[in-house]
Amino acid sequence: MAQLRLPGQTAADRAQVLIQAVEEALTDVTQTLTQSGLTTATSTLTNTLNSVLTSLENLLASLTSSLSNTSSRPTTVTGVLQKLLDQRVTITTPFDTLTGTLSSLQSDYATLVEPSGSLVLIPLNRIQSVQQA
Repeated sequence: MAQLRLPGQTAADRAQVLIQAVEEALTDVTQTLTQSGLTTATSTLTNTLNSVLTSLENLLASLTSSLSNTSSRPTTVTGVLQKLLDQRVTITTPFDTLTGTLSSLQSDYATLVEPSGSLVLIPLNRIQSVQQA
């Protein structure tokens, strides 16, 4: 498959450039065929290119939607922990790896309830990783 090198910072930007190029090509080809008197070919080609254009617009909408969904992902330890409150998690620190239910989150520490019922206070600045258990 050929790769296009389209300008733009993001995939959505590049998709928009591609859509504009297809729209321009559609207009140019339609005008050329109409001027040549090839109305049947013009109609068929217009329908085909409009279908391609619709597919590209749907792709752009999908890209834009998926990009906006990723921006809602937490990017800080506190953000990740807030999403995992009252769930079983595994937290890694330089000293230990702990698994339990994340019961509360304060400004500088998280509280984990281990399976034995013990409460563990974990300083946020010591958390290396967090994942749902």
